[in-house]
Amino acid sequence: FHLTGAGEGIMSSLMNVGLMVTFLVSPLFQGRIKKMKMIMVSTIILTVALLICGFAGTAIIFGIGSIVLGIGSGFLDGYMNSTLIDLYPEDSTKPMGLLHGFYGIGSLVMPLILQALLLWFVWRGAYYLVAALFVIVAVFIVVLNGKIEKAGGLKETEEQKLKFADIKNYFSKKTNIVMFLYAILAAMAQAGIVSWVVRFVTLKYNAEATGALCVTIFWLAATVNRFLMPK
Repeated sequence: FHLTGAGEGIMSSLMNVGLMVTFLVSPLFQGRIKKMKMIMVSTIILTVALLICGFAGTAIIFGIGSIVLGIGSGFLDGYMNSTLIDLYPEDSTKPMGLLHGFYGIGSLVMPLILQALLLWFVWRGAYYLVAALFVIVAVFIVVLNGKIEKAGGLKETEEQKLKFADIKNYFSKKTNIVMFLYAILAAMAQAGIVSWVVRFVTLKYNAEATGALCVTIFWLAATVNRFLMPK
């Protein structure tokens, strides 16, 4: 789209806008919509977002697709974590480590896969291919959920509808405020490093492919860390 300078980082920035939207909206669904349904919805949102990006004729449409991509990612990540805690209420540490470890593996290999795909496809083709992959994932989750329902359903923790008083009570504790601020800073650091390193090697060394390698190395360390942290 012939963007230059800070405009080149627009996708990452707008994806993070979408993630912030899920942060604000997700509590409204608590006690109202089952988590497995939200996981299914998130895969559909991601598929639509990828198709919007792939078909985008202008940077504005591409930006809208990026926001939707962030919303789908935020819902999927949040509800997968929450569902896992429901499944292992007594000791969720190891399963959580595995979940994020596998997430790290996906993040580790995907830049390399996309780099290889771009040798055969234009960039739009990569979006279509990943969208098709999400369709397969969505069908798998629907089938799996059907089997779970037949077996008695997923034993989700019963949650009361969130009220403003609950939010006020949460932020009345200093520890929660500190954790909240830390989460924001951690997300800023990760997004900043991943976005910056690709642009840096492209401008400094004219080696765009090396940017994908740098992101892969980042996720390699992150993946090892996620498997080790629970232990």
